[in-house]
Amino acid sequence: MQSERYGDHAKRVEYSLTKSGLELATVLMTLTAWGDRWHAPEGGPPIRFRHRGHRCDPTSVLSSACHEKIDGSDVSFRPGPGGRAAPGTKLMAERLGGLG
Repeated sequence: MQSERYGDHAKRVEYSLTKSGLELATVLMTLTAWGDRWHAPEGGPPIRFRHRGHRCDPTSVLSSACHEKIDGSDVSFRPGPGGRAAPGTKLMAERLGGLG
């Protein structure tokens, strides 16, 4: 969250999300929509999302490479440049074919 002062007469501060906050908001909206699809309370979801004036349900993640929808069934994992075998990561290291 970042703040910016405005107004000459009173100390007023306007708060807005940073770029990382905006990106996290997208994740949280998608997670909320998932919960509403699978575990909505009786009577329906407690919140509705609107995008540019129309109702929407955040439902997908797009690949940064091909811009197609992706889900857990078509994604694989490989060791990344920061990956290493250490306490707490041994099982993941074994599943990814050894790290570090």
